[in-house]
Amino acid sequence: MNTDRHLKIQGDTLYVTELFKWYEDDFNEASGSTKAFIEDWADSAVVEGVVGTSDIKFIHYDWALNLRANFPELR
Repeated sequence: MNTDRHLKIQGDTLYVTELFKWYEDDFNEASGSTKAFIEDWADSAVVEGVVGTSDIKFIHYDWALNLRANFPELR
């Protein structure tokens, strides 16, 4: 949640990965809403921006993000 690939803010719009759409019920169950879940788990700098948003849109999920090459600690 702390990278532009997963979450970004433009104006009053919060853009989050499609994972939040796919598993919306789980995030709502855990924290009450998608925004509340993010506020519970993101860095404080991210939370400050999220609080000021009023609209949520989704970022296309890039499955290549899961490639082993993207995780230097696993090499």
